[in-house]
Amino acid sequence: MANCSGDEDIEKCITSDFHKKRPSKEDVLHKQCEPWKDYSCCTNGRTISSHQSINHYKFNLNHCPTQPMSNKCRKHFTQDLCFYECEPFVKPWIVKTNRSFAEERIYKVPICASDCDQWWEDCKDDYTCTNNWARNFKWTNGSNVCPHESQCVPMRQIYTSAKEFCELVWDHSWKYSVDKHCMKIWFKASEGNPNKETAKYYANLAANILNKRNKNH
Repeated sequence: MANCSGDEDIEKCITSDFHKKRPSKEDVLHKQCEPWKDYSCCTNGRTISSHQSINHYKFNLNHCPTQPMSNKCRKHFTQDLCFYECEPFVKPWIVKTNRSFAEERIYKVPICASDCDQWWEDCKDDYTCTNNWARNFKWTNGSNVCPHESQCVPMRQIYTSAKEFCELVWDHSWKYSVDKHCMKIWFKASEGNPNKETAKYYANLAANILNKRNKNH
């Protein structure tokens, strides 16, 4: 996959402090991020940080001090961050943002329902104090803390479904989608990255819609 010429409609690294300027091969990526090593927007150092409870964004997954996140739940948030850091085929969903560490973000990426459902199943009994982790936390001493007067409760008391959880937790970075034409956050390196074909599908769909609009004017 080292030569991806002709993929300019689907291939782009998010413009941020932590992403590479353009995707390339890595000799090694850490643990759960390993499936992206043949062609990625991340470096090995960033993937090591992605596996820590307080990552390079200073975000603390254990924001409920008396109820630290379970290992089975954390693995999904780690995989989610691997996708965000490493996935090169996200251009159809990149939009401008105004964050201290990034000029761009992903918005409404179609996550496969099976990936989201398992994420929710493994996390619904874990604790949090707010529904939108990208917007609602307060930042103290460089890390996220629960909003004033919020309470830590099981996630199943915060979200009503897997769909609501995946779509809201990172401020609509994800869009719950049936298992067809959707992006996988879990895949085997030996089978290659399946997200390239999905990105092509949505890029072609957007191009067809634009062509129809131009013909009508």
